[in-house]
Amino acid sequence: MKQAIYRWRGGDLSLLQQEVEALIGTDRVESKYLNSNYRSAKSVVEFNNAVFKEAATTVSAETGHPLPSLAYGDISQFVSKEEQGFVEINFIEENDDQKWNEVAMERIPFLLEKFQRLGAKLKDIAILVRRNEDGQQIVAHLLNYKSSEQAQPGCKYDVVSNESLRLDGAASVNLLVSALKYLNNTEDAIARAQLSYEYARLQNQLHDLAEVFAVTNRATFENNLPEGFSKQKMFLKKLPLFELTESLVQLFELGKCTGELSYLQTFQDLVLDFSSRERNDLAAFLIWWEVNKNKKSIQVSGEVDAAQIFTVHKSKGLQFKYVIIPFCSWELDHGSFNAPTLWVKTNESPFHETGYLPVKYSSILKDTLFASYYEEEKARSYLD
Repeated sequence: MKQAIYRWRGGDLSLLQQEVEALIGTDRVESKYLNSNYRSAKSVVEFNNAVFKEAATTVSAETGHPLPSLAYGDISQFVSKEEQGFVEINFIEENDDQKWNEVAMERIPFLLEKFQRLGAKLKDIAILVRRNEDGQQIVAHLLNYKSSEQAQPGCKYDVVSNESLRLDGAASVNLLVSALKYLNNTEDAIARAQLSYEYARLQNQLHDLAEVFAVTNRATFENNLPEGFSKQKMFLKKLPLFELTESLVQLFELGKCTGELSYLQTFQDLVLDFSSRERNDLAAFLIWWEVNKNKKSIQVSGEVDAAQIFTVHKSKGLQFKYVIIPFCSWELDHGSFNAPTLWVKTNESPFHETGYLPVKYSSILKDTLFASYYEEEKARSYLD
């Protein structure tokens, strides 16, 4: 039941916390506390017990609302594992040269090296972030570090994440899609530019961007592409969708691209599934791809030795031997850009006859007739 408390999933913890007993009677309710932790080591359990107890008390005092203390009143867990484990926290101060998050980013590869020297495998390490953008930055940083002089012999820096596994981030897939768009409409100047750019990027020929984007002259544009593609253009247009993608893979020699095979195979599986389930039509597939491309990714075997990056929400229920939270500095209250709309009412004039009114959540409300709604939402935001 506790798994349904999150408000961003439409849950309301007060239903379990207060209203169940009030509505159906205490004699019909039996509370069972799941207070034994069978997963985590001793130090981790004790750390969580201390942190959440203190955090609940602090949040209740700061918001003036008892809900956090009530919600976490039974948070303490018993240790079931004999392993000691460890928890390490580092506080980082900003200086004139670097922001705190830049310092935290630089420490990530050092931690991966430390764990590997202790005998850990990368697949036993999880890196938790709040936003997908943070995960993308970590992937980029580790890729750069891996090829730098700072990389340590014998250490690996491979990571996988939802973002890094997405098909629309693969160079080979982007080239394939660009070629399909061009074949669908050879008069589309944007499609020509995309194809020219993706092919040049795959060939590491982006040094002359003026030539890459010289697509107004079709002859010049096609001369920069594989000869077989230009000569077989009319033939390719007549092929069924799956055979078309296979031909393009061969013509552009995409099978030789390092690290792209899994992306190509997954993309071709999607094409085959679409052509058998929907329509064997190029234009229809391109429309479908634009709508669904951000949802499609490759599936990685659990045997792949790479650290995994998750958002905090997607990590729920998973288990790792080592967990790194590099950017643990999150706003508890709503930001100005994502402030919710509150539905409020009052018995005071001049709003006593209007019923419920929509108002934007803001600290300004604490000096209005709707202060109680503001305080309630603030406490719930901190609790989230």
